[in-house]
Order: sequence, then structure tokens, then C-alpha cells
Amino acid sequence: MTIRIERPLSPHLQIYRWTLTMALSIVHRATGVALYFGTLLLVWWLIAVSSGPGAYAAVQSFTSQLRRDASTGSGPVLRATTVQRAARPYEVVFL
Repeated sequence: MTIRIERPLSPHLQIYRWTLTMALSIVHRATGVALYFGTLLLVWWLIAVSSGPGAYAAVQSFTSQLRRDASTGSGPVLRATTVQRAARPYEVVFL
């Protein structure tokens, strides 16, 4: 009869040593999420600009609320404070 050694099914995070590639992977995912939401905000702004003054005013009131939250330190921690900041990664395409 063989003796079965009790081992964990998967490695635990405590046994891993942080490496540069692990940190870069996490940062890459975080920037991907930020770009995703920034792209949604940019598309919303572009649709509002093409729709008319009423839709544009709604987007501007939303982004001005984000700016007020950012200046007072309230609201979500991660956010794009303006449409221009959200569109910054795409400026190279339009130049």
C-alpha cells in the first residue's frame, strides 16, 4: 500500500516571492481596466456631442461632478476626472 502525502492542491500566495513580472502583470491589468472605462466615457462623450446640446449638457454635468469629487477627495478612488484625461491615450491617433 502506498502512503499518500498530504499536499495543498494549489500553491498559496505566501510561498511566492514578488517579482517584477508579477507586479507588471497586475499593473497591466489595472491600466487595461482604466482604459476600458475611459473608452466608454469617450464614446459616451462623442455620442453626446453628435446628439445635441441636451445630451452634451448631461455628460458635462456628470464630468463636472467627477471633478468636484476629485477636488474634495470624495467619491470613488479610481476615476477619470475629465473626458480629456480619459481620451489622453488616444491623442496619438488623432495627431
